[in-house]
Amino acid sequence: MASYMSELDHFVNPMSNHVISAETHNQSVNSMALVSARLKTEAVEILQMMAVDLRLLRILAMEEAGKLWEQYPEATNLLEKTEWYDLMFLCDERIAALKEVSCR
Repeated sequence: MASYMSELDHFVNPMSNHVISAETHNQSVNSMALVSARLKTEAVEILQMMAVDLRLLRILAMEEAGKLWEQYPEATNLLEKTEWYDLMFLCDERIAALKEVSCR
């Protein structure tokens, strides 16, 4: 995700530094609109790739949750309260809590 955010970050820089004025001094408006449209298209493509990656991460996390359900059936209460992204980023803490519940 950090690489996507870095790639999107370059879109927030001002374009006015790169615009060259034409004879009527209104060409900069047209140039900015064209650049804006191109950059928006790139940003949408990056966001779509990011969404696909997030969906894949969710699928992987849910598969792991299924394995945890099978391994610790007595901890279904804890697993039902756990969000999928917690399994990705707080995995060690969740597994420790599952082991604690299963030892009781």
